[in-house]
Amino acid sequence: MTARATCASCRWWLRHEPFHVYGDCRRFPPLNTLSVSGREVMGGRVEVSMVSHPQASWPNTHESDWCGEHAPREEEDKP
Repeated sequence: MTARATCASCRWWLRHEPFHVYGDCRRFPPLNTLSVSGREVMGGRVEVSMVSHPQASWPNTHESDWCGEHAPREEEDKP
């Protein structure tokens, strides 16, 4: 039986902490994060602001997630 093609078995995935179920997908370079926030002002109008953080991050995924870029871990890559 072969392992399922999930993040946990992918060479591009880096677990956050030992035994943790979340990690980062490192298949592509990190992306700049964009934060969108809104607040209601008088008259029921919503004011929306977008703030770009001077920080980049990789997609945070669960070990059971999957995608079309899966690449099996090499023996030396396995924890």
